[in-house]
Amino acid sequence: MVDLTPKEFSLLSEISQQPDLISQRSLAKRTGISIGLINAVLRRIIRKGYVKARALNKKKIRYLLTRKGSLEVMKRAYESTLHTVNRYRFLEDKIFSLLTGVHNKGYRKIHLHGESELAGIVQTVLRNHFGESLLLLQNLDGEQDAVLLNLSEMPVKGPCPVINLLDHLHPGQETNRVSA
Repeated sequence: MVDLTPKEFSLLSEISQQPDLISQRSLAKRTGISIGLINAVLRRIIRKGYVKARALNKKKIRYLLTRKGSLEVMKRAYESTLHTVNRYRFLEDKIFSLLTGVHNKGYRKIHLHGESELAGIVQTVLRNHFGESLLLLQNLDGEQDAVLLNLSEMPVKGPCPVINLLDHLHPGQETNRVSA
């Protein structure tokens, strides 16, 4: 059972990141919740036991996470981290499978085209699983036995077989096709 709505968690998360005095106006701005709704959302998370409000004077209120609030923020951070790690492993496995297919077809050189965070995963897979048997080229000048691994969102054509990597990173997708 989800006890917090997305708006409530967004507000809880923002309060956790701003332990000092914070205004409702700045909470609204940082969370994207309208200033008119922020008070109602704050009251709900206070009523649910995630936050305490302490009046410092007639105009200033300090919002503090309770133990329950802190645990919820930590739990969600852990779940998010776990999701990220699992997604990284999924991408690494897909790239390994793709590069294994390239290697099995007799190609021994790869050139990366485009800028992407995926380049780091490709390089890690090459280093950890292929060593010297599959080389990463800086350019394709005169290379006949290479594959161009396109990391950009736009499909490309090249002087050698091209693999548009993003086409292969979906669950259940065949990953060892090399197109000429």
